[in-house]
Amino acid sequence: MDKMVYRQQPPPDDPARDLTMPEPATLTLSNGLKVIYVNHGKAPMAQIRLLLPKAGKRFDPVDRYGLAAASARLLTAGTETKTSFQIEEEADRYGGSIGASANSDYASLYASCLSQYLPNTLALMTDLLLNAVYPEREVDLDRVNTLQRLQIQRSQPAFLAQERFAWELFGAHPYGRIAPDPEAVKHWSSEELQAFQASYYRPKGATLILVGDLPARQLSALLEDYLGVWKGAPRKEAEPAAPAPRKKGTRQYVDRPNSVQSYIRMGVLCPTRLHRDYIALKVATTLLGGGASSRLFLTVREQSGYAYSVGCSTESYQQTGVFSADAQTATVNTEDAIRQMVAETRKMSQKLAPEEELQAVKNYMLGRFALSWITQAGIADMVARLQVNKLSFDYWLNYPQKLREVSTQSVQAVSQRYLNPSAFQTVVVG
Repeated sequence: MDKMVYRQQPPPDDPARDLTMPEPATLTLSNGLKVIYVNHGKAPMAQIRLLLPKAGKRFDPVDRYGLAAASARLLTAGTETKTSFQIEEEADRYGGSIGASANSDYASLYASCLSQYLPNTLALMTDLLLNAVYPEREVDLDRVNTLQRLQIQRSQPAFLAQERFAWELFGAHPYGRIAPDPEAVKHWSSEELQAFQASYYRPKGATLILVGDLPARQLSALLEDYLGVWKGAPRKEAEPAAPAPRKKGTRQYVDRPNSVQSYIRMGVLCPTRLHRDYIALKVATTLLGGGASSRLFLTVREQSGYAYSVGCSTESYQQTGVFSADAQTATVNTEDAIRQMVAETRKMSQKLAPEEELQAVKNYMLGRFALSWITQAGIADMVARLQVNKLSFDYWLNYPQKLREVSTQSVQAVSQRYLNPSAFQTVVVG
């Protein structure tokens, strides 16, 4: 059988099994902290996610971009009574780990532990929230590491493409910055990081997600005993206006001397997960470039040999969504690769997808969705995704049926509405 024909024929599907999703329960502590918990006793473990919606990079001071990420990263660097090594060792002793990070929209403190050590892990988290001290030695070490990491990133074409692409899409909006400012890194202090944490790491408006083998009857009292002493509301900040899509596409070139290949990134703003078109758009994106059976992979890479890797995806922020397509190609093939990527995207709007191709994509997406609910960590992350996007649990309950209802007509309609190559911002690094 011809290789390309074989690659385009999916294997036969087994009958779909019913997916049972554990429905979460909620409670609110006296300090205003919202708690969402799922009893999932298949393993004697607990997964913890604390979401802090006002502590993301979007709320960085203009002259201190990167402060939110550093404040999260160094939250576990030490407390009034523990060093970073002692914190890590203690979490390890409880059979898990602990850490913190910040993305564009929010910060999170996350931990895992054996369920018998849930009280101990909650005590450790509370110590970090109340008593983090950001030791100068740890801040100085992180400063050196961050500046070195930035230097390495700026030698990588993927980073350069993403940096310029974000700027072209978002401009001066905070989403347009993907890396800390080196000058800010050089000058921020332990006191600044601690002040940011003290201002934004507060229980009101925050959400704690717990998944695992939990003491359901005593859970409220247990959480109150440990986290109830954490008080206050985050400092109020004005929300930046949502970024507006650019109506006309552009192409930008980033010179990277002596490169033998080009890194291409193109895309446009699109709806968030809240929008009624989101699921159909996700199907369209997966059909176009979501894996080794997608159109971009089979045509740009397999048939034409223009790219080593190629694909596309959607990303949902709180204020907007982003569609982006990426490819890596030999320099001499740059224009041909872009032309082919644009042609495949246009076909999505011009011609209905065959039913069998669409069904294969939906089956793939349903399988990935089901896999997300297998582990405790996966469940915690899926619940967190709802909370970040301000959606109810019904969204996941209805998701499989809504995915099955996506038609070839709706895929074409969302492609016409959102995947217009003439509006793409295109960046080429090489």
